[in-house]
Amino acid sequence: MRKFFAYALVEGQDPFLEYVMQILDLKKIENFRVSGISDTDRDKLTIAELAVGTYSVMVYDQPLTGSDPAMTYDLVNTIRAVCRVQQSSAVMALNHLSEEAFDLFDRIILLGEGHLLYQGPRQDAVTYFAQLGYMKPPHVESWEFLQDIAAENGMQYQLPRSNIQGLEELVECYYSSDHYLDVIRVIGKSKEFITYWVESEPGIGLSLKESTTFNSNNAENQEMEVVVTKLLNKSRYISGIESSGNIQVGDVVTGISINEEPMQYLATGPIFDHKQRLTKVFSALRHAQGHIRLQFERSDNKGNEDEPRWEQFQRPYVQPWSKSTKTLIQRQLRILKQLHVLSTLRVIQACILGIFAGTLFYKLGGQYNLQHMNSVRALGFVNTMSILLINMPQLPLYMLQRPTFYKHRDRRFFRTSSYVVAHCVTNLPQAFIEALLYSVCVYFLAGLAMGNNGLVFLDYLFQMFLVAYFGSSIFFFLSAVASIPEIANALAGLIVSIFLLFSGFVIYPSNIPQYWRWLMQINPIRWANISFCDQQFSYGYKESCIKYLNQLTFCKANPEMASGKAYLIYAELVTSVSGKPYVPYMILIGWTLLALLMALMFLNNIEFSQISQSVPQINERKFSKNYLHDVEVYSSSLHGYIEDSIESGRYKSLEPPKLASSSKIVLSEGENGSVESWREEFRVEVESEHLTIPVTPITLTFLDLSFARSGKVTKEEGIDFENVSGYAKPGTMLALVGGANGSAATLLKCLSGRIPPGGSFTGDIRVNSTKPSADFSRSVGYAEQLDAHQPYLTIRESLQFSASLRLTNGISKTRRHIHVELVLDQLGLQYYANHLVGSLRDGTGKTYEVAKKLTIAVELAANPSILFLEEPISGLDSSGTSAILSIL
Repeated sequence: MRKFFAYALVEGQDPFLEYVMQILDLKKIENFRVSGISDTDRDKLTIAELAVGTYSVMVYDQPLTGSDPAMTYDLVNTIRAVCRVQQSSAVMALNHLSEEAFDLFDRIILLGEGHLLYQGPRQDAVTYFAQLGYMKPPHVESWEFLQDIAAENGMQYQLPRSNIQGLEELVECYYSSDHYLDVIRVIGKSKEFITYWVESEPGIGLSLKESTTFNSNNAENQEMEVVVTKLLNKSRYISGIESSGNIQVGDVVTGISINEEPMQYLATGPIFDHKQRLTKVFSALRHAQGHIRLQFERSDNKGNEDEPRWEQFQRPYVQPWSKSTKTLIQRQLRILKQLHVLSTLRVIQACILGIFAGTLFYKLGGQYNLQHMNSVRALGFVNTMSILLINMPQLPLYMLQRPTFYKHRDRRFFRTSSYVVAHCVTNLPQAFIEALLYSVCVYFLAGLAMGNNGLVFLDYLFQMFLVAYFGSSIFFFLSAVASIPEIANALAGLIVSIFLLFSGFVIYPSNIPQYWRWLMQINPIRWANISFCDQQFSYGYKESCIKYLNQLTFCKANPEMASGKAYLIYAELVTSVSGKPYVPYMILIGWTLLALLMALMFLNNIEFSQISQSVPQINERKFSKNYLHDVEVYSSSLHGYIEDSIESGRYKSLEPPKLASSSKIVLSEGENGSVESWREEFRVEVESEHLTIPVTPITLTFLDLSFARSGKVTKEEGIDFENVSGYAKPGTMLALVGGANGSAATLLKCLSGRIPPGGSFTGDIRVNSTKPSADFSRSVGYAEQLDAHQPYLTIRESLQFSASLRLTNGISKTRRHIHVELVLDQLGLQYYANHLVGSLRDGTGKTYEVAKKLTIAVELAANPSILFLEEPISGLDSSGTSAILSIL
């Protein structure tokens, strides 16, 4: 590590950043875009993002979902290494772990139905439950064993003569255990203490020490302690990876475990037992051999030494406002650099629109013709609306960056004001370049006024820049107030429509009703158009109206006035502030600041979840009625289906199957008479052979399959798998396990006929001893790891849609309906059948399991002969895994 840090310092790099990237294996993709990396690398990036911060505690919410066991182990091992180096803590909420990854943790908290069943050292968890009568078999992993107990599936592990214990008994047992008492003792200490654990540290000298303490009544107590008196082999400075802290002289031993025995806590229980217990333990330590695990405590008495270190944690943010704003500006500039294609397209768009407008209004400026003068006025309106709408593509980009902003804001990376200011600054050059290119193309092609030594053109350029920047600010504001892109686009359309209608161009101001004129008065597009027309007609049309009385009808009312001024009166472009040319600019600047301030307020106080809020919520009463209607249709159509099936001779039995159905509704009404809750159950019990659609049996064989993937950069071939042979018979399950870098998933795709691009596949695949035909894909189902479904359909409708398109035409509509209902029943999805797919996230905590079942059900609805499943149990807890595998 010293050698690595030295190299990084020589190269002018951040040594700790380089070290974290190295141990997380991120160096190979350090210059890749985040959008182009794998899900596993995204998990690593999240870990690295936390590791390089100043956090004392890092909290991870399901950081390993979807990772294979090998990658899970690497990620947990890396997090542990970061914790050891930084002396920080990591807290993780997890669903499933391998035995190897489980052994990397120091302590665990086991919850059952929200109740605490165990909190203590990881090494003692299995032993603790063994003392309660739960014995873990050798073939069961510790994590699975503990989760089964928490899910009340632990009867299979109970010893024959042990008492059956429910969750309440397990909770009571824990609250009376030494593990709980030690936790309460640590939490209840009046002074700051450092608690850590070490394993098999050599060269530690221990001795019994009697100390004097005072309780809350200032009564003197004599206590015995086992303390560290000397250290050998520089163990103060060097600790193994299994140890969570470095031992120092004077540290107190509060727990001890010898040869994998449960931890004995020395500071719990009645005070009069301490001396006897400590003497016994100290005697055992003197003759101990083998593996020793110790728990230490150290009084945190550094005082003023730690004040500078803790001072930064007392501030809401680590960096001052100016420095964090500068960092954000640099980040936004990098993002713009990465999105240079989009920036270039926007510049090209500005040029094309400018050329179109300039050629459409070619040389119309300066001509004393009413139609031409009306066209110049129209050009001002076209210019302002065009430069405003050029910024529309920024709206989806702002929406995409918002989740990242929420994460950084909540973790106190920066202030919201820094984020808004950074966007303001980085939008300035883009808005100016677009305004400049558009103005040059339009202004000179249209032959607009060049009076006042060119200042008219500069005023026009400044006006176009303000409108462009205002448009960018408006869309930034919409991205802050809209929960989903659909709402943002709708609001954008509404605002643009209001700007258009009340601009004073589509409808003359005198024709607008009095009660709507306030919208015209505050419309920034109208004021921009007034400013444009005032400049053009004041400096481009200076000749007197007397010369054009016959050509310009509006000159008859003001014959002594300049033509341009007379036209402004005629077109109702003269206002009470016409003599103050700076007013339109101030209004545009004011609107821009208002939009940015509103965006700041919403971003700082409101957070929209990532749940798809465009999906409407199902009304419970409507759900009940729909469900009962489906039950009636199901029951009425069942008899016709059975008759058709028997007449067709497809089933062995000629007797109609026995059908037992029941529908039960329980309604409870509140005081106001409204239905507050409902519950309905519908069950169909029927022999499957009478109702299920027969499956064509297929035997899949494969010989010497190989797949080599060519690298995108190095062009070197990497072998995913080589010379793989095997078979899959009807009625059996075949598991593809092992491998690295997704080789098992690649093999699964090749077997199903979905050969990944960018590689060479060789080998022989046979279906019933023949090569797969063109309709092989219709005989198989492929359940992807993360499948996409139409969010606006219910689960039942999704299955019906799949069955309608993928089952043969010879199967009637009634039979397809019965088949879908059976699939729903087999997978336990009847309760969710009328829920919209997109609203499942708002339901129970088992929605991920439901989503997995939905993906499988959509494929089963097609009645496949072979079902391929890609990671069907990834991200599920033990109960969900058991449910999915039992169904399969």
